[in-house]
Amino acid sequence: MTEQITPVELEKQRKQILSDRDASKPTIMVCGGTGCLALESDKVAEALRNAIQDQGVDAKVELKTTGCPGFCEQGPLVVVHPEKIFYTHVKPKDAKDIISETISNGKVVDRLLYTDPVTEKKVLYEQDIPFYKQQTRVLLKNSGIIDPEKIEDYIAVDGYKAVSKALFEMTSEQVLEEVKKANLRGRGGAGFPAAIKWELCRKEKSDQRYIICNADEGDPGAFQDRGIIEGNPHSILEGMILGAYAIGASKGYIYIRHEYPLAVKMIKKAIVQAREYGFLGNNILGGDFSFDLEVQLGAGAFVCGEETAMMASIEGCVGEPRTRPPYPAQSGLWGKPTNINNTKTWAWIPHIINNGADWFASIGNDKNRGTTIFSVVGKVNNTGLIEVPMGISIRQLVEGIGGGVPKGKKVKAVQTGGPSGGCIPERMFDLPIDYDSLRDAGSIMGSGGVIVMDEDTCMVDVARYFLEFCKFESCGKCTACREGVKRLWEIVDYISRGYGEEGDIELLEELAHAVKIGSLCGLGQTAPNPVMTTIKYFRDEYESHIRDKTCPAGVCKALITFEIIVDNCPGCTLCARYCPVEAISGEKGKPHVIDESICIRCGVCRDTVLDVARENDIYIPTLCNHKDLSPYGTCRLCLVESKNNGRSAIVTSCNTQVSEGMVIETETPDVTQTRKVMADFILSRCPEVPAVQRIAAYLGVEKPSFASVDPKQDCILCGLCVRACDEVAENHVLGFKGRAPDRVVTTAFNTHEAICDTCNQCVPYCPTGAITHLGGTEIGKTVKAKDKVWKRIRIVVQYAALALFLVLMYLTLTTGIGSGPGTPINLFSRLNPLQAITAMIGGREFIGNYWPVLITVAVTLVFGRVWCAWFCPLGAVLELFGFKGRRIKTQWFRKVKYVILFTILVMAAFGSLAFMYFEPITIIIRGITTGAKPLLDYVQIANKKDFIWPGFSWWMVGVPFVLVLLLNLVEKRFWCRYLCPLGALIGLGSKFSWIKRRVDQMSCVKCGECAKICPMGAISPENDYKSDPAECIMCMDCAVPCPKLAIAFEKGKMGGWNYEFDPSRREAIATVATSAIAVGLLATDVGKVKAAKASVMRPPGAGDDFLAKCIRCDQCIEACPGHIIQPAITKGGWESLFTPIMNPFSGRCEYECNLCGQVCPSHAIPPLSLEEKRKAVIGIAKVNFDTCVRCMDCVEHCPYDCFELVEVEGIRGVFPRVKDNSGCVGCGVCVDVCPKQNTLAIDVYPKDQVPEEEYAYKLYVDKD
Repeated sequence: MTEQITPVELEKQRKQILSDRDASKPTIMVCGGTGCLALESDKVAEALRNAIQDQGVDAKVELKTTGCPGFCEQGPLVVVHPEKIFYTHVKPKDAKDIISETISNGKVVDRLLYTDPVTEKKVLYEQDIPFYKQQTRVLLKNSGIIDPEKIEDYIAVDGYKAVSKALFEMTSEQVLEEVKKANLRGRGGAGFPAAIKWELCRKEKSDQRYIICNADEGDPGAFQDRGIIEGNPHSILEGMILGAYAIGASKGYIYIRHEYPLAVKMIKKAIVQAREYGFLGNNILGGDFSFDLEVQLGAGAFVCGEETAMMASIEGCVGEPRTRPPYPAQSGLWGKPTNINNTKTWAWIPHIINNGADWFASIGNDKNRGTTIFSVVGKVNNTGLIEVPMGISIRQLVEGIGGGVPKGKKVKAVQTGGPSGGCIPERMFDLPIDYDSLRDAGSIMGSGGVIVMDEDTCMVDVARYFLEFCKFESCGKCTACREGVKRLWEIVDYISRGYGEEGDIELLEELAHAVKIGSLCGLGQTAPNPVMTTIKYFRDEYESHIRDKTCPAGVCKALITFEIIVDNCPGCTLCARYCPVEAISGEKGKPHVIDESICIRCGVCRDTVLDVARENDIYIPTLCNHKDLSPYGTCRLCLVESKNNGRSAIVTSCNTQVSEGMVIETETPDVTQTRKVMADFILSRCPEVPAVQRIAAYLGVEKPSFASVDPKQDCILCGLCVRACDEVAENHVLGFKGRAPDRVVTTAFNTHEAICDTCNQCVPYCPTGAITHLGGTEIGKTVKAKDKVWKRIRIVVQYAALALFLVLMYLTLTTGIGSGPGTPINLFSRLNPLQAITAMIGGREFIGNYWPVLITVAVTLVFGRVWCAWFCPLGAVLELFGFKGRRIKTQWFRKVKYVILFTILVMAAFGSLAFMYFEPITIIIRGITTGAKPLLDYVQIANKKDFIWPGFSWWMVGVPFVLVLLLNLVEKRFWCRYLCPLGALIGLGSKFSWIKRRVDQMSCVKCGECAKICPMGAISPENDYKSDPAECIMCMDCAVPCPKLAIAFEKGKMGGWNYEFDPSRREAIATVATSAIAVGLLATDVGKVKAAKASVMRPPGAGDDFLAKCIRCDQCIEACPGHIIQPAITKGGWESLFTPIMNPFSGRCEYECNLCGQVCPSHAIPPLSLEEKRKAVIGIAKVNFDTCVRCMDCVEHCPYDCFELVEVEGIRGVFPRVKDNSGCVGCGVCVDVCPKQNTLAIDVYPKDQVPEEEYAYKLYVDKD
């Protein structure tokens, strides 16, 4: 339906839907909630659909996918209506039996029925199961009945009836009054009356009001909101429409975290359907009221559950709480009055409008009306989603609905309200569950999470866990929460590790009280609840940890002590062989001892059931255990039934230690059947492996029940090879990779090594023969670790880039006279963003030649500062000649490169590129040009002339390059870390890169290996081993040694500043001042030489803006085949330092060459054609008759025919002389061929510095 309907049409359609349905027709309801989907309920539904078609009963039965019925422990769930026959743990293979037996023949499939853990009897109907029997389901009533993707199903159960009633039978004031009369308290945790919030928002004068549904359920173990949205999304929409009508809002938002993909899908689809039917949009149901909704996805921050932080997130800002007042009802979204309620609160509104306030008030107790929903998890038999009246006792919830604690253990406490809730002991379980009672007990209702804990739970560890969660989820805005929660966690963590001291408990109480009072928002105000309540009700456990250094529950490993009873130890060495850290020592036949300083309290040293069975010749099958290796317990074939102190449990014999009074049964029905199924699974995976076939046959499995994906598969993932590699070979190479069906044995990611060295010591331990003796090359091809491979790729790319750079340098040096560039010999300069920016700023023009720099920018925005580790030739040289050295701890020194960068940019704006000699590409080019090339020329004697003009210390130009190499001995990549302006520029761009280095704080053990190996020192131990994107060069070195796989290079949102260089006003002013002073010095006589020396000859075509555009790359010097272009040192002043000048005493400007303009990336030397270059005037030649020997070589070789012959009085013969206006361009050929260079018989002068002819002899010019 796509047209808007009226209230009358809505009722007609509701009746039509109901009349078209046959109430007696069997309907199979398959749970499609997230929990059951994880157990492949979608495949169950598909199998049922196929079975219905195959058995031809399409007309007799209807199949429907519903939301979560709540009993998550038993999923996948299938309920057959109308009888409500309740099937649990349904698999796709059960579909045929359900159709053939239940649908076709009216029989029950007994094996799929629920078994009551108390009575151990099968229960047939849903309503008779204790889990459901004691609930009062209102909000969840339809979750397991309707299809959440069909609005017709919702309409059939009185959906949108309340909207029709409110809009056409009630005023907005009456709706508000009805909710106020019902005394509905917000279900978001604080329990504030919903109607009062509505009223406050309604009273605010504004042209726009907003409402928000808080569906950001972030508590670990809580899934009530998700369950409602996945099972009945239209109930949320209807409640919000009613609330908007009462408040006068025209726009609403549903804020839901993106980690709930199914819920997001359902709510978005519901909104589309509601718009199509006219329940959303303009003139709802044809009336005067207009309202629309939008879904806003949250990033998963726990703090965004706080209403002001949520509004900030919706507005596109950082999700941080705001100070109040003003309250959201006064100034909320975009400064407009805003009302925020929880998902469950909105879901209640239609029920109150349909049934009345009095009906609602009849449920619950006096101050807490209605029902509430809890997600019950933890040490309880029946976990899932439940709905109970307000005021039910904790005992009824845990022991009645929850079915008590499994394995006969005693319940110890419950924790309500999520990470910010409190722990309530068993002695207080008769306490009613409502807002006031829980608050008085030190806990909160919260979002409705209930975690049940048994006697094996350490309450100190519980407090530590939830404090750690709150510490990481704190936004860090206010001091109380940011610092206080961290300190609370530190103290509790110390206590759990045995470092607690007298007075710590009192200190915790004092700090908790201060954090509770001083925090800005609810997160910080309630974060101390776990530690406050555990101290209040379980103080003795804290005292045991502090005074006795023991953990009564045996959870805190640091407080567990193992001791060998010397009188009973036979010296069998089994414990020593099992110990993974070699903490046990002793001679065979003599008592052993445990080194407590090494012991990790793993518990494998004690005798296991499997050990005792072997000693007594009792066979227990196993495929993952070996006497030489520590137990693993993965094949699940060695299961036995253990009975001890009246308790019974199915356990793995390989890692279950024997204890006094323990009774072990190896052949019970449950054990035998489970072993048989496990053998069937393994045989189906590896049907052709003899060892598997033998054990399967022993257990009664003749052939596999399931099809094999790969019949040739022979690895059963037993882990024996992994343990052999660790414990026998001690290579620590092999490990598991992937999850579930993708799990394979490969090189271990938790080691420093990545490639198997083919020791073959794992081969004899493999029970299936999956491992054979391989050579190193073969194994290397199959077991490379991902991070190591990427690192090697990076190294290959890095040195390939260096090789390409050197090849291009060689091509530049050997291009030859009259040849075009042929290859992009200036490629690295054109890829250089710093050269491009400064050349364009200095020259005040766009230089299209720099288009390749866009590639560098794009790569940086995607991958970060990869240029420095993957492509930079200078970085490769520094890596090649790197020395670890010492680490400079002064972080401010890193800011020097930013000062240099800003100085270069400011000076470029002033028209000076003098500081470009700090640019790394030019440094390495100058180093090679003035160092390696002259030596090569000298060795090869390829040119009789010196490459650098006489009297000049050529090595001066290479000093920066040498200095960079020397600094590399002080600290690896010293230049890159502290001085490189190009790295600084690319680093600033890397702040916004898509791919960044990330550290999983939950996995990181703070070992510091990554910080030690980082070549840039970019990893900060003080900042949880995170790295600044501006400093991280993406070399991948840190990922390889990480023992916990905590480091990843992942994509994320572009942008975001981790911890960064953020120059203060003082530093910014200092930078600009430094630049201005440098420019000023270069503009004065300090920076210049006398006019006679300052005027220099520039390459052909160089204009007045030459110094503003020349980036000092020296590529023209490389390319010049005549060697006339040389780097300036003292000529032209410091402003001309390292710029190219024409020096005729070192070579000539070849007539057929225009290479200098072709290779110049910044067009400081314009790319002239050959004809244009020949006409470009460099200088003017003059002959000194006093020293001229009249050899006439200059006349003979001049390509421009610039010379004439003249006579001199008193001397026989003629002299060469440059004709006036002869067209001389100063190419220097005459100087190059003159045999009297050292006595200046001929020289080339700048155009404005040509000397007058003053000689000792009178000059006669032959006029004839």
